[in-house]
Amino acid sequence: MHKNKEFLFYLGTLPFIFYPYNFTIYKGVINIMTHSIIYSVKARNKVLEYPKKINDIDLYLALNQFNSYFYYYTICGQTYTKTENSKTWFVYNTPLYDLFFNLVYFFKADVYPAQFFLFWFVSIIIIFIIICCIIILMLYNSETFYYYYVFVKYYKYLQLLLCICKVL
Repeated sequence: MHKNKEFLFYLGTLPFIFYPYNFTIYKGVINIMTHSIIYSVKARNKVLEYPKKINDIDLYLALNQFNSYFYYYTICGQTYTKTENSKTWFVYNTPLYDLFFNLVYFFKADVYPAQFFLFWFVSIIIIFIIICCIIILMLYNSETFYYYYVFVKYYKYLQLLLCICKVL
């Protein structure tokens, strides 16, 4: 990680999808719980210069393609309790909100934040399953993956074409 690049370094996060960056640092694809982050200068400026009000920082950081990294274990933990801030989450008043806090109370993460190690374990299983599915699909249907590769390769041109069509 270079100081002139845009990145976030999480000191404590719940990663759902991630992969190794090196032996001790992981690159997060989907992270939640943004309670302790080191922002690079470029990332900090991007957040501060965002023209709209940011209601949910977790959602904002997830949707804005920041390079996010974290250490292989939680350096700075957070207890998870229902707060006024948790009522602003986009999953508030949904079954996911209730499920999350049921898991928190089950693992006593409202008192001991390190108890959420299970999410890391589940993340590793999810990544393993995704990789296995991709390999199986590639072995059984290589033609589909060729079309997917072409779609990904030319996606930016497709977006440009759609923008032009909207203007016309």
